[in-house]
Amino acid sequence: MQESKLISTFLPTIPDFQPIIQYMREKYKLPEVNPDDDPIEEIFLDDKVIPLEDFREEIKTQVEKIEGLLPDKLSSAYANAKLFVGKPFDAPWLGQIPEEDKKGLLGFFEMAQGMGQFLIRTYGQIYSGIANMLYIYLLTGETHEMPADWVSKVIYIPASANYGEPMILAYSSQFANPEIIVQQFREEYKKRFGIHHPKVTPIMVSTAYYLQLQKLGKPKDFIVEQFIKYNKIQMPPRHTQRYYEIYRRCENRLSKRMQRCEKVLSILVEDKK
Repeated sequence: MQESKLISTFLPTIPDFQPIIQYMREKYKLPEVNPDDDPIEEIFLDDKVIPLEDFREEIKTQVEKIEGLLPDKLSSAYANAKLFVGKPFDAPWLGQIPEEDKKGLLGFFEMAQGMGQFLIRTYGQIYSGIANMLYIYLLTGETHEMPADWVSKVIYIPASANYGEPMILAYSSQFANPEIIVQQFREEYKKRFGIHHPKVTPIMVSTAYYLQLQKLGKPKDFIVEQFIKYNKIQMPPRHTQRYYEIYRRCENRLSKRMQRCEKVLSILVEDKK
């Protein structure tokens, strides 16, 4: 993407990254390298060779210290997630509480672990991406193209990270092509939820009201009368043969609509594996 290449060119000039570039050069006595120069292949500290991967990780650590790179609450959530994700919940008082409460706490902790893993995986890529770009710039003088994820991304959030309900999230900056995002979203939706998607019609929406009445314990006759009222069905005088014929017809019609509505709802809320 040309837009991301253009933005990437200005990465070394960003004020937040200038101190990191200067710090790493001074600490390891690195010369300023231009794209036409030979790249730096070995790094030393007090005559000791430093593995390039360690050098990269140190840059990432410096990047993670930058304030404002992510919104404050998100940055705090990311930092907290790194502290507890992957660790067991072994509080010393856990064995002193009732088993039912213990089960609930462990379930909540498991959910928090899932959310933490999602945060680390999603936003850790931003820190890693910046660190990798600075790493390449320091050693080669080249400005590496920023990851496409910074421009737009479609993310699948598993049930364990989202209160038991899987979700698909799409985000983009103004540089993204919306047509591409829509296509990526459709492909991810098909992959995760399948191709079948029950259509919710206006009739089904209106029928939901009568299902609500049923679940609230309203009498069947009351529900049918509501159906007749809201659909403005003209009824003959009560206690006539014609009245009972139309009433039964409305009753059967409503019953079929309610049955269909319940079936579609069961499909919509089905837990797809």
